[in-house]
Amino acid sequence: MEKASIEGIEIIYNENQKQELEKIIQIIKLNKQFFSDWQNNTLDFRNKTFKDFDAIFDLRLKGILNNSEIQNALTDPDLLPAIYTQYLIKSLPSDSGINVLFEDNMSDDVLYFLLACKYYNCETQFDKLASSLKYHEDEEVLIGWLKEYQRIETYNYLFKTLLETLKEYDLSFYHHIGELGLIFTGEVLNFARSSQQSHNLENMSLDEVDATFIQFLDQIKAPIEWKQEYLKLKENKDIIYEDCVNDNDTSESFIDADGKRKIKVINHNTVESFISLVHEFIHHITFMSSQKSIPFSLLEFPSIYFEKIASIYLINCGYKEENANVIANKRNQNNLDTYSSIFEIMLDIIRYNKNGQVSIEEKIESVKNIDESFQKTKNKIRELLKFAGVKDEELEYLKPQVINYEEVVKKQCDDNILRFAKDGILILSGYQYLIANFLAKRLLEKSEIDIVSKMIYITENLADFTIDTLVESLGIEDVFDKGTAYSIHQ
Repeated sequence: MEKASIEGIEIIYNENQKQELEKIIQIIKLNKQFFSDWQNNTLDFRNKTFKDFDAIFDLRLKGILNNSEIQNALTDPDLLPAIYTQYLIKSLPSDSGINVLFEDNMSDDVLYFLLACKYYNCETQFDKLASSLKYHEDEEVLIGWLKEYQRIETYNYLFKTLLETLKEYDLSFYHHIGELGLIFTGEVLNFARSSQQSHNLENMSLDEVDATFIQFLDQIKAPIEWKQEYLKLKENKDIIYEDCVNDNDTSESFIDADGKRKIKVINHNTVESFISLVHEFIHHITFMSSQKSIPFSLLEFPSIYFEKIASIYLINCGYKEENANVIANKRNQNNLDTYSSIFEIMLDIIRYNKNGQVSIEEKIESVKNIDESFQKTKNKIRELLKFAGVKDEELEYLKPQVINYEEVVKKQCDDNILRFAKDGILILSGYQYLIANFLAKRLLEKSEIDIVSKMIYITENLADFTIDTLVESLGIEDVFDKGTAYSIHQ
């Protein structure tokens, strides 16, 4: 007599049954939920054959398929998109971070069971279904089928889930997403069209950064607690300056391993170091003052507003105006890059809210129209260059290209679905900078004396505001011009 243990189940068998036992162990491993009631029990297999176990498996499968909850689950239209999303999440590295939209909360065997039940007809293909569940030999076929035939359904499912999350955590942004999408497009296109000149920023040592920052706090009449907090951070060496490498700015307000909130500033040895300190210190005050969750859409607003005020302060202190322009252009370029990365997603979100489900055909038509416009422009340039005497062989790159629009759209959907699975709501990460920059620019156009004091209050109480209450408090309700934008809020 031999004994084996698998998933909390003890199996007694004869030595000559070892080969059959290995198959049984593998089947139990792949279908843990089928045999969960066997845990902490003993299975005497000595007087049985593999066919007996096979029959037990089939009988259990039939019982599960007759369960009303399982039947209801299998008819849920969101089931396959949810399964596909779960498969993608499971395929990501374990250290890829927290997904705010989805959790990896479905066990592998349950996931495969549901997928196999949707792929095979339970009534006419029961034997194939049972075999698939026992050995998982056709898993790649099933996932390939899922990807190909549930692509647009999954795409729409993810939009629905994203928007439901926005409704819960950032309702005000959800209400204005259509307007903001159009506003962002205009803002970044205007910057892209404008001529940008490069200037070197003026030097500023860290001692000068420190002195200028304290003077800046005095200038904006910051609360005494702000200056005390800054001095405490400095005394405890909780402001960490790091040299800039490859022009990467990773300045941040963060919680360190010791549990303390600190500030990291990338030192450029220029006035940009001062601007970065202002930006991150305002974040620090916001986080330290808030006991509640801050709407993600407003997270960058106080910091970007005060960095713009800090740029104006530098000019008033005698620094060249080009410094402010360079820093503003850098912010605008970052916004352009950010919006380019989320433009397609934003466009489909607006479509989804306005017209319901996004279709493959609709996306194909959109890509086709954009490409045809692009090709017309290329043809005009080509004709002009030919007229100017440029040889045909030098214009090959401007020749029309044959594009399979359906394949382009499929790839776009696949790429975005994977981004959704990886990033969740953070797929839109960056829009908070666009909103902040837009609102800050509009606010600076106002000449009210008490704006800075209002912004100090908002900085300390940001969690109490939404986009709507914020613009109302600051008297800039007209930023959402109904003549040039529309609201998706019904």
